[in-house]
Amino acid sequence: MKKFALTIAAVVLSTLQFPDPLDAAPRYVYHAVETLPDATSTKAHDINKAGRIVGSVSTEDSHWGFLKDPGKPMQPLIGLSTPLSSADACGINERGQVVGMMTDGENHFRAYLKNPGQPMKELGTLDGAMISWAYGVNNSGQVVGLSISKEFQVKAFLKDPGRPMQDLGIVGRARSINDAGQVVGCSEVTVDSSWFPEMRAFLRNPNGETSDLGSLGGEQSCAYRINNAGQVVGWAENGQGNYRAFLKTPGQPMQDLGILADSGDDSDSFVGSLLYMSGGGSHSGTLTGNFSPPIMSTTENVAYDINNAGQVAGTSYGKAFLWESGTMYDLNDLVVNLPPGLQCVAAYGINDKGWIVGENSQGEAFFLRPFAPLPLDLLLGD
Repeated sequence: MKKFALTIAAVVLSTLQFPDPLDAAPRYVYHAVETLPDATSTKAHDINKAGRIVGSVSTEDSHWGFLKDPGKPMQPLIGLSTPLSSADACGINERGQVVGMMTDGENHFRAYLKNPGQPMKELGTLDGAMISWAYGVNNSGQVVGLSISKEFQVKAFLKDPGRPMQDLGIVGRARSINDAGQVVGCSEVTVDSSWFPEMRAFLRNPNGETSDLGSLGGEQSCAYRINNAGQVVGWAENGQGNYRAFLKTPGQPMQDLGILADSGDDSDSFVGSLLYMSGGGSHSGTLTGNFSPPIMSTTENVAYDINNAGQVAGTSYGKAFLWESGTMYDLNDLVVNLPPGLQCVAAYGINDKGWIVGENSQGEAFFLRPFAPLPLDLLLGD
């Protein structure tokens, strides 16, 4: 029995590519998220405790949201069947409710809520606006996002179940809401005659009190997610004009989470084109970086998500990271079976079990699940 156990252990260990003992210990098994046959790119945006994943999948002529249940094929979320039909899936709660954007029968962008086993339900807009987009949903079914008027003014909204969409009185977008009803996101602050308004991270309490979360010494910041302890993550500008991932814990100053040690120089860049719609007009331009439509760009150092244990997932200069207990880890060093030549470039979601989803260097969605170490009695025998 002992010889058999040792043989099994040797075979298992030989299949795992462990890093140097001086590096971080491996913790995750890599899984590619099964996608559609004609997909050109896939991103996994969020994951709940049951392992249900939501995100977006693009083909040569379309862009859809998706829902992926464990052990089941990907379910496309495509909105209404129109010539310009498209959709996106941005968030999912523990009840399996999904939120995002869908096109309606007239090809307008509309925020939606999808309950398990039911069709996507359009949530409307504020005051007949032309665009709405939902980013977050808590376990009570409260939804937050943005609504853009015909005059291109961007407003943050809150949608309570069974009630009309509520204007939060914030020019900007709401990105996340926790189970206490606290909302975080980015407000717009116009500075002189600048083309692009500056972004400021905000926190809004259920009583309507709203506070500016500040920055890391610079001018701009944006909050992406809040957990049930009130901890907020996102990106913020430091005193040197660089953009860093941050953590804001209630009652404490905003914390710079740093950058990955081997990420190169400390200068920020954006890649891609940006259509920016704001109060008073529409501006288009080309910048360098990763952004989520329809309003603002992001930077190369972003904390995208935080779970209720305080673990943070994000990206630092093109590498996905996990931050916990004061240390930022390159997720590529924590995966035992990462395919050769592949990199995890961004981690967009982390659930309360520590499962992580994101995007790899080939534009494919991935899922990382912590592996269970082999029991000592199996390794050593009786």
